[in-house]
Amino acid sequence: MTLILTAVGRVRDWKALRDLRLACLGRATSVRIYRDVRDASWALVVAELSDDDTRDLEADLRTRIGSLVDIGFADDRIWEAIDTGGAR
Repeated sequence: MTLILTAVGRVRDWKALRDLRLACLGRATSVRIYRDVRDASWALVVAELSDDDTRDLEADLRTRIGSLVDIGFADDRIWEAIDTGGAR
């Protein structure tokens, strides 16, 4: 099962956040960073994790993201896919 970790916050260092993405790609299935189109200082980080790696990788990602992003208004949750009847 694939789990999705999300974090939203104001970014202090965009270059370091991009470097974090590259560093985590070996451990996460994918890591994507989205910038808010109305306020470019905000980012959404979405990381896909396999169920086996979730606990260790989640703690590591939260620590790393927390050092780069001011998470005042946060969406720091883990999501899992559900079967909705065939539509993707």
